[in-house]
Amino acid sequence: MKARIWAASAALVTASLTAPVASAKDCRASDKQVQLSQCTDQINTSVQRTDIGIGHLYRCQAYDVLGNYAEALADCIEANRLMPEDGSVHNSMSIIFQNMGRHDQAVHASVEAIDLNPDNGSYFNTRANAHCGAGNIEASMDDRMSAANKGLYTLGRIQEILKARGFYDGPITAEFGAEARAALEAWTRAGCR
Repeated sequence: MKARIWAASAALVTASLTAPVASAKDCRASDKQVQLSQCTDQINTSVQRTDIGIGHLYRCQAYDVLGNYAEALADCIEANRLMPEDGSVHNSMSIIFQNMGRHDQAVHASVEAIDLNPDNGSYFNTRANAHCGAGNIEASMDDRMSAANKGLYTLGRIQEILKARGFYDGPITAEFGAEARAALEAWTRAGCR
């Protein structure tokens, strides 16, 4: 059930991993073992502080996908030391804490990400997932709406997803009425159990 809800929530996000500074080296790869190797090489050979931080960030994301949460968290902490003003580090930390079942810490990490970049809808979506895991339904729904308002996805897209999951049978519109909000609440409650 949890995997289905996380997958449904991921459908709301246009990119699975957030990208930090665009000018830095990028060691991401679709194969996470390759990503670990490339990012380790980047960490060991780079002289630029940002490139080393990015290496730690992307390596932490690879470790997270592979389920190595202790290593992921260690790399995120190092990335945060090197790039304390980068919201994507805190966002990644939130995801790792969620995967570890540490939802209160996940919410806190998301708050840090949002404080650094309040216009990033993806960070609100990550915090919505953290609130969901912590059982805070209202805050989760509010953050999903904030993510939509920040342009992460349209209200119509939320309605389409709710309809596809069997929670909403109303019309797909640009407005989010009471019926759609009730469907969002039902979907959120289903995911928070």
